[in-house]
Amino acid sequence: GPGLTYVDTSGHTPGHMAVLVESGRDRLMVVGDALPHAAVAFARPGWRLAADVDHERSAATRRRLLDQLSSDRMPIIGFHFPFPGHGHVERAGDAFRFHAA
Repeated sequence: GPGLTYVDTSGHTPGHMAVLVESGRDRLMVVGDALPHAAVAFARPGWRLAADVDHERSAATRRRLLDQLSSDRMPIIGFHFPFPGHGHVERAGDAFRFHAA
C-alpha cells in the first residue's frame, strides 16, 4: 500500500521482511523478528541465536539493520521488545542499545 516498503530481513526465517512505514517526513520501521531480543540482539548482533534458521545471514541482517536504524535515528517497533514495544536504536561502540519511547 501507499507509504509501505518491505525490507529484506531474511535469516531468522527465509523471506522474513520488516516494514518501513512512511507518511510525509515521518518514518517508522516494524522490525518483526529480525531483532528478536532487545538486549541480546542489540548488544551482540553477531551471536548465533537458536531461533534463527540461517545463523550467518541473520547475524549479517541484524548488523546491517541496526547500523541503518542507529544512523537514521529511525523509530522502530519490535514484537519482542519491552513495553511499550517501540523506541529507537543507539550505537554503543561495536554494539547497539534499544531505548524505549
